[in-house]
Amino acid sequence: MLVLAAGALVNGVSLTPLEWVAAFAGLALGSLPFAALGILIGYVFDADSAQGGMMVTYFGLAILGGLWAPVASFPSVLVTIAHVLPSYHFADLGWRALAGRAPDPVDVAVLLAWAAAFGALVIWRYRAEERRQGA
Repeated sequence: MLVLAAGALVNGVSLTPLEWVAAFAGLALGSLPFAALGILIGYVFDADSAQGGMMVTYFGLAILGGLWAPVASFPSVLVTIAHVLPSYHFADLGWRALAGRAPDPVDVAVLLAWAAAFGALVIWRYRAEERRQGA
């Protein structure tokens, strides 16, 4: 809600009510895999290296997902990589919402798949940590 409010108040973004709802839904859905990834990074790295691991991971996802340059300008192998990353599909949800277009079911499916995969890894790391501490 704060991101949408900032867009409206600071940058003067003007959307129809349906576009606001679509933007909110896209932000909520798109944040799931990244929240799970952040928790996973916390389990994988120690306190001193988690921030560095997070920075490399999120910058890599942003660059390869087409957030810094259009994917159309990438070599074909990088286009293929971009189309499987959650960052690309998260951005595509936003681009579609702002253009007044319906969400692409592929974007939704890919984001849910990444959220499930990262979530499963978080559960695995949590259980491993619990076993380690219980031993």
